[in-house]
Amino acid sequence: MLTWFGNDTILFSSDSMEFTMSNVVVKEAKNAYKGFLSVDSLTVEHPRFDGGSMTVTRELIRRKDCVSILPFDAISGKVMLVEQFRVGAINDPRGPFVFELVAGIIDEGETAEQAARRELKEETGISFILGHMIPMGTFYLSPGGCNEQTTVFLAPVLLDDTSIKEYTAQAHGCANEGEDIKVHIINVEDAMDFLNENPCSITTMAALSFMNSMHAK
Repeated sequence: MLTWFGNDTILFSSDSMEFTMSNVVVKEAKNAYKGFLSVDSLTVEHPRFDGGSMTVTRELIRRKDCVSILPFDAISGKVMLVEQFRVGAINDPRGPFVFELVAGIIDEGETAEQAARRELKEETGISFILGHMIPMGTFYLSPGGCNEQTTVFLAPVLLDDTSIKEYTAQAHGCANEGEDIKVHIINVEDAMDFLNENPCSITTMAALSFMNSMHAK
């Protein structure tokens, strides 16, 4: 079926076509770089929405899947973010220190929730969750060039004055992984203004937007 816009412009053709991996042919795959990240060069043939096909060569950054966690205290209306150096923001005029959710790679043999609990302890010092992690879903981070997916969790925690002093009194992270992480506690209602003024990741903005809407109710 053809979908039309205006007089003569075809937007796409569908219905009779399947856009799945079964219609994609990887003609060539080779590793282009292996360091902190692994980059492959792929030549791929895939179907077009107008019924034809096309062949493209793309670089693919391969990374293990990860978790992202937003610790929150529903009673006080506070959330926790972490700040750390990110080389991807090296040219940001605001600086390359990015405000993010707690995050990390899912190790072999771990479930996503097990990884989330481990990363919370490593990056913030939090070892006790009030109940269960709340999964928000699993999402690609940058599918135009990277295969990494993150599973996002909300983590109900206690953020009273005593615990805030404990979590913010020192830097966190695994030294053998080159991590140096600072913890920040902010009010949910101030979160969006805070992120508009500071470098942040898209998952941070999405999770805080969700939390802000729930808090408003």
